[in-house]
Amino acid sequence: MKSTESASVQEEWMKNGKGILYDILSYAGLFLICLLIMGANPIARQTVAPMDLLIAHGGFESFRDNIKNFTIVNPNRSDVIDAKLATWQGVKKALWTKDDPTLILTRMYGTPGVQLLITECLTPSFLVYALIHDDAIGFYFASLIKLLIAAVGMYLLLRIFVNRFSALFGVVVFLLGGQYMGWFFVSIHSTIIWFPWLFFVTVKYLVSADYMWLVGISIASAMMILGSFLSVIAFGFYAFSLLVLVWNIMDYKGLGLLIKRMILPFVFVGIAFCITFLPIYTFIGPSEFQHIVAARSAHGNTCLSFKHLALFVLGSHHLNMHPEFTCYMGILPIIFSCIACLFVFAKDRQVAGFKIMCVYSIVAIVLSIAIAFGFLPVALVRKIPVFSINPWQRLLSVTQFAIAILSALGFQSMLLWLKRHSRLKLNNKVFSVIILIIIAIQWADQNFLINRKYNAIVPNGWFLPRTESIKYVQERIFPLQSVIGDNSYMLSGTLEAYNLKEAFNLGLKTDMEKTMLAPLIKNDPYVTYSDALIIGSNINFSHPRFDATADLLALRFILMSSTVKTNGVSTKWKAKKLEPGIIVLENTTPTRGVMFVESNFKLVTTVAKEAISDGIDVNLKKSTWIQVTNRRLRGGWIVFSIRNIPGWNAYIDGKKASLETYAGVFPCVRVERQGVIDLKYQPETISFGWKVSVIGIVMLVFSIVTFVLLKKKKEKG
Repeated sequence: MKSTESASVQEEWMKNGKGILYDILSYAGLFLICLLIMGANPIARQTVAPMDLLIAHGGFESFRDNIKNFTIVNPNRSDVIDAKLATWQGVKKALWTKDDPTLILTRMYGTPGVQLLITECLTPSFLVYALIHDDAIGFYFASLIKLLIAAVGMYLLLRIFVNRFSALFGVVVFLLGGQYMGWFFVSIHSTIIWFPWLFFVTVKYLVSADYMWLVGISIASAMMILGSFLSVIAFGFYAFSLLVLVWNIMDYKGLGLLIKRMILPFVFVGIAFCITFLPIYTFIGPSEFQHIVAARSAHGNTCLSFKHLALFVLGSHHLNMHPEFTCYMGILPIIFSCIACLFVFAKDRQVAGFKIMCVYSIVAIVLSIAIAFGFLPVALVRKIPVFSINPWQRLLSVTQFAIAILSALGFQSMLLWLKRHSRLKLNNKVFSVIILIIIAIQWADQNFLINRKYNAIVPNGWFLPRTESIKYVQERIFPLQSVIGDNSYMLSGTLEAYNLKEAFNLGLKTDMEKTMLAPLIKNDPYVTYSDALIIGSNINFSHPRFDATADLLALRFILMSSTVKTNGVSTKWKAKKLEPGIIVLENTTPTRGVMFVESNFKLVTTVAKEAISDGIDVNLKKSTWIQVTNRRLRGGWIVFSIRNIPGWNAYIDGKKASLETYAGVFPCVRVERQGVIDLKYQPETISFGWKVSVIGIVMLVFSIVTFVLLKKKKEKG
């Protein structure tokens, strides 16, 4: 009798209201949760972005003078500005100006558009950003769409096992997890938001054995890959593999079904890798990436230890810490997770898969914590692919996802127990209000202790503000010319968010690139393998090759603190002070990004002093086509101030010419007479990537057609 009563209560709570009205209310609730997490009011011209950190720097002193009670919400959010926005702005400008986005000249001296996997340029979030002309508003809705994707996916996953209220609780716990809010603006978050979708379609397939859900596995996997954070992508697939394994062990129904359910999900993940092979191939293929991987090999480790376990529940110890340490969840999810662990052993009949998901979540939490907090031998963990070159604390993305699932299961179990055994005979409406209050408490706890301590709500006017110095540079610079910004503009790469090409940009550098740049700075400016911090006093104006290197880079402007002494600077540089705290050094005889060099130089490494631009007319047809008219009578080399990446081809008077490399970085062409030189970006080298991606799409379409036909045949039979 008890078993029957238990089952009926469970089924009643799973129904929890049926019909379109309840669905509308549920999804309206998800939308409201996402709006509350954002916190900003776009109608009042507010957005969510770390621009408080940007304008705190000296380059924005004049802008900051008009702001009362200015404070920095969190000092550790530079990556979105000098990396993500630097690329997003370049691609968005290309799209709005109808330029060719297959190459972005202002990003890292020329970056292929398809290589932009690392900055989420192939995501729904960027699509929203690109479609909205106003950058601040676009960034707000780009962030909102990420939350909505994550919320709907998590809700659909949890609704397989729990009722609407419990699912909403799990959604709140997931969306506001410390790891997710700490990395909200960057690609870690854009990757994590697809975890629930991948698990949702996988569980649907494992439960129903309907082949069409395999197509969903491919789509969700592809979107997770395009989220672009490579280590978190790997962690997501490790978690997926564990789910498939645990489910098949606990739900064994014969060898034939076991083989099918173990193999087919991975086959369709493979199709997803084929579909996304082009951006993956063009990112991991370049030699500089391989160089960095080799340099970081066997350096994977974690910054967490046993003492940091308390950060799951102690928000006061968590404030103003680096995002690497964010793991706050709150006390309620931990309590409900423990309750779920107890109900694993309950004899009551649960929804199909309920106990399996409990066991899976427990295993995932234990394994991920053991690795992320350094409880397992370092040498052993480094043998696992990806862990040898990446920080292990990023595995908290899996931990917190599993805790969100387990806490929702525990929340449901507690509600069912109270419904059956409580002496208080509360009607459903009162009970529902109490549940909503608990969900609201959880939202407030995570939102104010974590979200609002990491993600600043700022006026739209703070979003990449154009100071007088920046305006002056933007209005005068030629597209192929570059700038240097010192630490008044945060890390190098920040000015690339203003579509200004930076000599020291954020990105992977080869040893030859660093050697070529060395005359400009006295000390090594690289604070990481990709980040440069330029101290104004370290700009080496007195170096004998400073001006020659500046000409090679087409360096037109240097923006730096007005306190920096410019001893040794040549007369070709003129200083302008357009605002307090900043001076702009302008090169009065800059090259336009193309130079003529006499023929007697060493092609591989030398930066020639005699590089000149007289007699060279430059016409930038588009980002992928630079046309040069050479009016010089003597023979020599035409050198272009861009990176010589695979795909550039040179033509002299319409005939293909040999393309060499100057100073180990820049493309150059040998000329013997006057004529027209065309440098065109024609990336035949990525044709292999295109072919694999097309094959992946064809395989997916073929699978869809096949599954539809099989389903129709089964229905007729």
